[in-house]
Amino acid sequence: MKQIRIKSGRPESYLTAGKWYDVIREDGLTWITNDIGNETGCRLRECGHLRGGDWEVREVKEESMKEHKISDEKLREIYNHTDICDEWKDRIKEAVPTFEVEEWVDITKKMKMESPPGYARVTIPNYPDGSQDLDGHIAFVIPDGTTWKSNALEFKVENGKLYRRVK
Repeated sequence: MKQIRIKSGRPESYLTAGKWYDVIREDGLTWITNDIGNETGCRLRECGHLRGGDWEVREVKEESMKEHKISDEKLREIYNHTDICDEWKDRIKEAVPTFEVEEWVDITKKMKMESPPGYARVTIPNYPDGSQDLDGHIAFVIPDGTTWKSNALEFKVENGKLYRRVK
């Protein structure tokens, strides 16, 4: 299986720098599914989707996931990353039959928390678009033992760390 990722250029908004895209087919162009779910035909050199940039290509053996040694902690971090799709989660479970998903995942680092003892201090963007304007952040402190639900997500604070429930 071939994969490509951005090597140079300024990608369009429907592509993510650093992300490996599975090649669907090749017929003069290299076809991938972009970040919004559309098939995109790419030229490996001087691609229009990268505003003249180039793609990096790699070959991935299907067996490589089974042979690769990775710690359970790192595997859980990858599995629970927001950019991992259900197909890759299934591939991880298939490749590592002993892999078990923890019910509560530590998301402290992702929320850029600075915690006083017994509390979790969380800073989140104040803008729905996720902008990083320093004046546009809300900071709040959550005491240990607090749990709450937000839509389909469930959170808790324990020992100054923020956790999200994974099902």
